[in-house]
Amino acid sequence: MSFDPNTQSPRFGSDFGAPPAKSGGGAMKWILIVLVILVVLLLGCVGFCYFSFQAGMNVVMAPINDLVENLNQNDEVKAKLGSPITQISVFDQGKFNSNISNNEADVEITVKGPNGSADVSGKLRKDGSKWVPIDVEVTFEDSSSIWIRN
Repeated sequence: MSFDPNTQSPRFGSDFGAPPAKSGGGAMKWILIVLVILVVLLLGCVGFCYFSFQAGMNVVMAPINDLVENLNQNDEVKAKLGSPITQISVFDQGKFNSNISNNEADVEITVKGPNGSADVSGKLRKDGSKWVPIDVEVTFEDSSSIWIRN
């Protein structure tokens, strides 16, 4: 066997001068896997919370939306407020209490139209898939009021 001192070492053969082979790297792989799992779980929780909130808001908003729709069909209210009539905001102004067993809801909201605003309060009853006003008072800015009774 011939020996060339420039390229070989009798002890290490032709691998002399090569960097040692890396071992491991498994810890970094597991950290990455755990981080990906945590991100997926976090996004899942955020999505679940968002859709749960949306579903809850639909339950709360249904009576209010049906009431505003009913006000838009009432000629006396439209004569005072103009058209279209919209709710100002359920978050800033408004109350909603529901008695599920009786399919009734007590509502207090403020609505507005092109000619002004009005406070609306009263009782609604669920009739099929719609909420209809049973005893609702609409009080306008000039303190006059209209009762809607069914």
